[in-house]
Amino acid sequence: MDSNNEQPSTEQTEQTEQTEQTEQTEQTEQTEQTEQTEQAQQSPPEQGKPSPVLVIFLALPLLGILAALLMVANDMRQQSDTQSTIPRIVDSPSALLNYAAPEFSLLMLDGRQVSIEDYRGKVLFLNFWQTTCVPCLTEMPEFLDFLGDQNPDEVALLAVNVGETASMVREFFATNDIIGIPTALDTDSTVRNQYSIMGFPMTFIINADGVVQFLRIGGMSYDDMLDYLQRTQT
Repeated sequence: MDSNNEQPSTEQTEQTEQTEQTEQTEQTEQTEQTEQTEQAQQSPPEQGKPSPVLVIFLALPLLGILAALLMVANDMRQQSDTQSTIPRIVDSPSALLNYAAPEFSLLMLDGRQVSIEDYRGKVLFLNFWQTTCVPCLTEMPEFLDFLGDQNPDEVALLAVNVGETASMVREFFATNDIIGIPTALDTDSTVRNQYSIMGFPMTFIINADGVVQFLRIGGMSYDDMLDYLQRTQT
């Protein structure tokens, strides 16, 4: 009698234990799933995120290209600024007024090389002439007297003979007893074309900064030279 009463109680106990174990297992699984979900939300996958080292490695060439482009742009701007100081096409000598005197390099009668840059810091009388030009011969003694009264560190003359040979120029000087005129030889008329010389004599008065200040067409006297010098220096 007592035995029959205890059997159902044991079965019930086992069922209860199994039920409790099942519930605990389900709760544990739910807790693990919840934790995994929260971790997934808090820590997104980093598979698509590039490495900082890779970003820097890729950015360096781009920065180099950008720097090179900026340097090229700056060089082009500087070249443009320089070119704007000199007219591209000189159709008359007066077009050079208030512009930098065109650069050139010529042989002097004594064999030395000379360029316009050699006279930077001085007032330069850049004179173009030929041996067949009577006014050219007339103004040469005036130039010699004028230069003799000036400081050679401040004032200079460069007489450019156009289209003639050194022997022709020497013969001209010897015949006319001209000594001391600093003479350059533009044998092929290259510089004549640069300055658009259309007649002789023609003189450009260039200031100490290398800018053409005045243009004189025809011969000059001592007083003319002195007047140009004073106006150029003021």
